[in-house]
Amino acid sequence: MKNLIMTLLCVLAIGVCAKAESTVYLFAKNGNSIDYKVFCDGKEICDLNGPIKKTMDGAGNFKIPYKIAHPCYRKLVFGEDGKIVIAVEGDFTNCMNLKHTILKCEMQLDLEDGETYYIDLKGKGMNDIQLKFLDPKKALKNIEDKKWKELPEIVIGK
Repeated sequence: MKNLIMTLLCVLAIGVCAKAESTVYLFAKNGNSIDYKVFCDGKEICDLNGPIKKTMDGAGNFKIPYKIAHPCYRKLVFGEDGKIVIAVEGDFTNCMNLKHTILKCEMQLDLEDGETYYIDLKGKGMNDIQLKFLDPKKALKNIEDKKWKELPEIVIGK
């Protein structure tokens, strides 16, 4: 009887510790003069801005400096399964005419325990962005490429 109770307690303890966990990788190739913020279910969780590799100052027609960022990616670890909405908001100011634009996109995910999702933030036309699933082989190639900069990991819902 004592062994049965101990076994049940161990199984219960393992069940409590083994919480569902899903991983989402977000990739952004071009963040030129755009500040990206990432939201999960309407709450801001992080940015998606690579380090600046070059700044072109106000020479010529530029009224403000134009920033060129490294491509970057960020790992998001979710502690719970279920549906979530990942949204990205890009704040862009045109360096020539100072016109301010907010770019937005979102994607719904149905997170499952142990799954990894690779999502690419891409430009869509001149003034729009979109989130698209990225092929896992391409994503792993980007992660290994030294040109892509890794941003700190974010843990959500643990």
